[in-house]
Amino acid sequence: MDDVSPGPSALITVTYLDGTVAQIPRPEGDGGVISVNPAETLRGRPETEEEAKIREEAVTLVKTAVETIQEKRYAVAIALLRRAIALAPRFGLAWAELGVALHALGRFEDSLFAFERAINIIPEYENAKSNRALVWGILGEYDSAEYEMRRLADIPERSSAESIHLSLMLLAKGDWAEGLRLYENRVGGNMKEFKLPPLGVPYWDGSDLNGKTLFIQTEQGIGDSIAFARYIHWVKQKYPDVRIKLNVHTSYQNLFWEFRAVADFVPSGILWPDQDGPERYDYGVYLHSLAYFAGARLDNIYPDPGYIRQRVAAQNAAAKVNMPLPPREGCRKIGVVWTGNPENATQVRRSVPIEHMLHLATDPRNVLYSLQCGEGHDDLGRTGAYLVMEDLRPHIESDLVLTGIALMQMDVVVTCCTMVAHLAGALGVRCFVMLCYDAYWLWGKDPDTTPWYPSVRLFRQKKRGDWNQVISDVSEALKEI
Repeated sequence: MDDVSPGPSALITVTYLDGTVAQIPRPEGDGGVISVNPAETLRGRPETEEEAKIREEAVTLVKTAVETIQEKRYAVAIALLRRAIALAPRFGLAWAELGVALHALGRFEDSLFAFERAINIIPEYENAKSNRALVWGILGEYDSAEYEMRRLADIPERSSAESIHLSLMLLAKGDWAEGLRLYENRVGGNMKEFKLPPLGVPYWDGSDLNGKTLFIQTEQGIGDSIAFARYIHWVKQKYPDVRIKLNVHTSYQNLFWEFRAVADFVPSGILWPDQDGPERYDYGVYLHSLAYFAGARLDNIYPDPGYIRQRVAAQNAAAKVNMPLPPREGCRKIGVVWTGNPENATQVRRSVPIEHMLHLATDPRNVLYSLQCGEGHDDLGRTGAYLVMEDLRPHIESDLVLTGIALMQMDVVVTCCTMVAHLAGALGVRCFVMLCYDAYWLWGKDPDTTPWYPSVRLFRQKKRGDWNQVISDVSEALKEI
């Protein structure tokens, strides 16, 4: 690990709330000194041998905590950091990293206090101010967050990252005009959340594409790709003579198969064509950027062209997913998912503990089918939930089209914010999506509907972290089916 001590090194290692680890110049002032006594700094007198040992122990604890945060072992990181702070209460970096760990667990008020403490110790600590602004946004303190984000975005070396932070907050507020414009700062940036592969061709600037070849690179999660893929059709409708080359990851190439009606597939991992040859690409663009160029707003989302539904319906006609039938007539077949991609920065707070999902099994008319694959599947065995829900993973995990077929066999799907929610919406399957208090901006601002998917009904937390009310509302809504 890089240096975090108050020694001669000019750089320290810090963590951003998006998961990025970076080296920044060491702040000047008293915050650059780790004091074992909160009432004083070590400036102006020699450090005693005992103080040096305590300082070294605190530095080691914080180094280990930074590594532990990257491993997503947040509870352990919090223990390490609180231990370091107990040894050296004026260790500003320890307070800042504590704020990151607390944020990851959804403890936003505690996280805000930690960032405030770090800034009090190190007034020049812009990284902590950036993280504080992000927490302000989550807590709904939009004015304070926006003011701080705009100030930080004016700092040249921070402009790209801070503009993205600002864009996400504006999108969450419903300001898609400026939000999508600033979101374009992810292109060419180095934020961990947006690891975009290089395009190798000039980036499309919105100019006329008729007679041109456009390469479209999918990005981020599969759910995002499902949602934004409709704008591939928008490109073809707006520029009928464009030739579209679409990068499709092998994991969902089958699901996107019908998009060949408007685009040629370019599988991941192939060599770029000779740019002086007949396959020359004129422009490239990342998938999410198409919404910006289309002028997307909450009230004008481009309609889904139905290609995913067409593909799954065709396969569904050929073969159903083999799943146990309900024990009697009049039962509801309910597909359930409680957690998603573990790499998502909001994974902890958007996931619904399986223990809450078990409440749905108390109604004898509800027959639950687990659609959970990957992360969270072990919860079935850990809790014994397999006794009250059928595990469909063996039948669907090999192909997303099979997942889609299973969804079409359900009366309703109940899920948190996952790829399954987007897939059910694209298929027109009735779906209840349970959202955390600070939900993903894409779902919009309406309390229970989303402009992306007419078949989706939203159930939002009214109180931060409270899934009990959400599950209760879902249970009542199921009775209407």
